[in-house]
Amino acid sequence: MEEIRRQVATARRRLVMQQFLGVLPWALLVAMVIAVIGLAIPKLWIISVDSQTWFASWLIGSVAAAIVFTIGWTIVVRRQALDAAIELDRRFGLKERVSSVLSLRSDELESEAGQALLSDASRRVESLQVREKFGIAITPRVLLPVLPALVAFALVLVPDAQDKATAASSDSAAIREQIKRSAQQLKNRLAEKRKRVEESGLKDADQIFKKLHMGLDEMSKDGNVDRKKALVKINNLAKELEQRRKALGDPDKMQKQFEGLKNIERGPAEKIANAMKDGNFDKAIEQLKQLQEKMEKGDLSEQEKKQLAQQLQQMQQKMQEMVNSQREAKADLERQIQQKMDEGDTEAAGKLQRKLDDLQQQDRQMQQMEQMADKLGQASEAMQNGDMESAQTQLSEFSDQLQDMQSEMQQLASLDEMMDEIGDAKSAMNCDECAGAG
Repeated sequence: MEEIRRQVATARRRLVMQQFLGVLPWALLVAMVIAVIGLAIPKLWIISVDSQTWFASWLIGSVAAAIVFTIGWTIVVRRQALDAAIELDRRFGLKERVSSVLSLRSDELESEAGQALLSDASRRVESLQVREKFGIAITPRVLLPVLPALVAFALVLVPDAQDKATAASSDSAAIREQIKRSAQQLKNRLAEKRKRVEESGLKDADQIFKKLHMGLDEMSKDGNVDRKKALVKINNLAKELEQRRKALGDPDKMQKQFEGLKNIERGPAEKIANAMKDGNFDKAIEQLKQLQEKMEKGDLSEQEKKQLAQQLQQMQQKMQEMVNSQREAKADLERQIQQKMDEGDTEAAGKLQRKLDDLQQQDRQMQQMEQMADKLGQASEAMQNGDMESAQTQLSEFSDQLQDMQSEMQQLASLDEMMDEIGDAKSAMNCDECAGAG
């Protein structure tokens, strides 16, 4: 048990360090942006403070605040021992051996089954090289604070504001400041959402948010940007988000497709089917995990195994029917469009084409559903042949696919939130009363 705890502790330390290093660049980025804003103040207004003291106070204070924040955040959300054990199982393919041992109560651990599990887990972790799978990766994001830091130091070369300025230049500066303030507000909200995206492991959404952040940086640093140019850039960012959203499809329609998983026979997989029918993928994944644990421990009776095989076959058939129905609907629309085109009715053909486009947006999810159905069919066949190990493997792959689908739906939710934030930023840039504060 000590060896298991030692390996888990090593994995946990490295996971926590990775958490720290993952947030630090963003904290420093925000700190540097705040420092740049602070350092820009004497360039825009006359203040009665020594410029060197002002510079040192903002720069050192912002960096110190970023480090303190990152340490505090890491302490609050640091990965626990069980999280590390789960990651250890996943990365080394230990099939939940280590996490299962840590989850056992003392009386369960002393049982014959518990001792067997402990012995097996100890033997497998003894030779593990944790550092190989839990590397401390230094990603390009460490460069994020560099640009605003260079801007901060470059501000030293910029002369302080002068008492005299023309009304025209004052108005122009005010508009630019309003745009910068609106962009900064959007970047701050974007940073919060990106942090949640990183924690959820949504890599595609993270890349999109990174691109948005770069676009906002470019707009903030453009000294000649006016309101019209800023709104054009904001609209371009919104178009990129909308393109990604269309590529992912419509989550509401996808969840509605799963409503077909009803009237499944009673048995071990009943809760999984009901959760998927209700669109609650988190619950479905959790129920599937519990079922896999029962299968691995041999807790299913022969009657339950038979029921499970039948249920999986039913689910496979219903999901395949959904896929076939979507394909038939597309083919029918294509025939109708061709017929209307032959008749010269382009208006009706256009309406039908829009319906076809809506269906085609679901192609990605339908492909996923067909793959999931295939895994369920293989699992059912394996159980009917008495091959429980193969059935567990197919269910694990089915669970991974379900998790991918859930991640895409979470990504869609994040994109919708970001679209709303961009709309608010556009309003703030046009708002003379609020001066860009929203």
